[in-house]
Amino acid sequence: MSTKGERQRARMNAAVNQMVLEANRRDLDEAKRGRYLDQLGVRGHVAFGFYVDGFGGAEVGSLCNAAVIPSSVIFFDADETAEPNAELGRAPRAGLTLEADAWRSTVLAQDFADAPWTIRSMQGPGAVDLRGRVVARWPGGEATFAFATPEGAREALDAVRRHLAGSPPV
Repeated sequence: MSTKGERQRARMNAAVNQMVLEANRRDLDEAKRGRYLDQLGVRGHVAFGFYVDGFGGAEVGSLCNAAVIPSSVIFFDADETAEPNAELGRAPRAGLTLEADAWRSTVLAQDFADAPWTIRSMQGPGAVDLRGRVVARWPGGEATFAFATPEGAREALDAVRRHLAGSPPV
């Protein structure tokens, strides 16, 4: 017969094991994403705020990474639950313009209660103020990405521009 202390210790061990397994899964996904980016020929990538609009509604609000390849900029779903090759969309480099500006939007946690992704800071009641954005435009489309600050939007934009300048287009 188990004692109360043994049951508590077993629950704690199970919780620690679950955390270790989750950390291992994230590490494995990061390695898989790195191999996927290498296969695509990525010349550089950067954290790129929250996806707002332009590639479809299913992943609106997802954290985003932008990666530069010779033919396009790929916007990846950077949520920890996303598959390593989960692309939000691609913008061809030909005719691509990127603009950052001040912008204000408040995102309520309950607006994303049924989203396929999770952001720990939005699991409880509350809101996130977004004050900067980047709009990517290309012939035939555009996409919008939100940032906590206008400075963050400009920093991400500058990083993508540096990657574009350092990688000749096809």
